[in-house]
Amino acid sequence: PDWINPFDPSFPEHLQICPRSGDPDRACRFVCPHQRNQLSGMGGGGGRTFLPWSKNRGDELKLALCKAFASATIAIKQVDPEALIMTVDPLIKVHARGPEDAEEAQILDAAQFSANDLLMGRNPDCAIDVSDHIDVVGVNHYPYSQFYSDREQLALDDPRRVPLSDLLADVYARYDRPILLSETGAEGDIRAGWFDYVADECQKAVRKKVPIYGMCLYPILSHIAWTGERFCPNGLFDGACPTRDVEPNFLRVLMRYQQRIGSL
Repeated sequence: PDWINPFDPSFPEHLQICPRSGDPDRACRFVCPHQRNQLSGMGGGGGRTFLPWSKNRGDELKLALCKAFASATIAIKQVDPEALIMTVDPLIKVHARGPEDAEEAQILDAAQFSANDLLMGRNPDCAIDVSDHIDVVGVNHYPYSQFYSDREQLALDDPRRVPLSDLLADVYARYDRPILLSETGAEGDIRAGWFDYVADECQKAVRKKVPIYGMCLYPILSHIAWTGERFCPNGLFDGACPTRDVEPNFLRVLMRYQQRIGSL
């Protein structure tokens, strides 16, 4: 709503949402009070990529979002102690071209964890700590999630790419929480191959004793880009309603892994 200002000290109170009551015998109830605290904070507060379109206030907005997340988490747990609270942020890998940008790449790579570190009480300058209430770490990973410090992406066949299974293992080692691959997908002809790769890497991570709760395809339906300037052929179904066309190679890959889902 227009009257909510995320920079207002009272903002965290407005995000105290609670899950709807349901079947108490359900095995689990996943709740993410606010996704992408790191990305939304830096994009909305620093890069004018998201609302509230601010500049030079990235750390301030990230802190506000984390405070709101923590406030909502406590409220949710009070209503439903069995709810599983999940954080969600991109999982990336920033590469250095050489010694001249190694430090910058390391700083950019480490920044991806700053919001989760805040929520886990690992920032001595901040009083936030809901580590006891966070049950699952969600990560979003795409073909463009590995890049150099100048933002140039690594090709999918670049040998310098770090396997996703290793990245997932690093997240688990850092937070000691089960992981959900909360978003993944690709556009065009590579979408089937990308999903095949990601599913295989999740299985490799499981073999490394990393608890993976599952993976979420984004999206099922191809759509107009959220910035509105182009069509994104990234779903299982392409085209306009009511006659959407199934992407056959993608369907075959999805069906194969659906049959093997018990191994995840």
